[in-house]
Amino acid sequence: MTNLKTIVGQILMAAALTGLFGAPASYGMDNQPAVDEVKIEKSFNRIVCSVGSIYSPDQDNPTLLYQFYRKGKLVRNIKSHDIAKYIAIHISENENDYDCKVKVL
Repeated sequence: MTNLKTIVGQILMAAALTGLFGAPASYGMDNQPAVDEVKIEKSFNRIVCSVGSIYSPDQDNPTLLYQFYRKGKLVRNIKSHDIAKYIAIHISENENDYDCKVKVL
C-alpha cells in the first residue's frame, strides 16, 4: 500500500509541475507572463502578427505589446487589451524586411 501511495504522489506531483492543474509549466516555473507561438503572416502591403496561448496573471484581460521591426529596428509598438490575439499593420515597403515580437505586460 505504501508503494501505491508513493506512485500516486509522484504522478500528482509530475502533473502539477507539467501544468495539468492550471498554468503550463513554462508560466508556472518562472512565474513570468509569456506568449506561445508567435506567427507572422506576410502579404502584399500587410504584416499580421498573431499569438497562440497567452500566460498572464490577468488571463481574462491580458495586455499585449506587439513590436514590429524593420531590418532589425523597432518601427512600431502597439498595445492591445483585446483578447483577439493578433494585430495587422499596413506597410508600403518590402514585407520581407519586417519581423514581429510580442510581450505580455
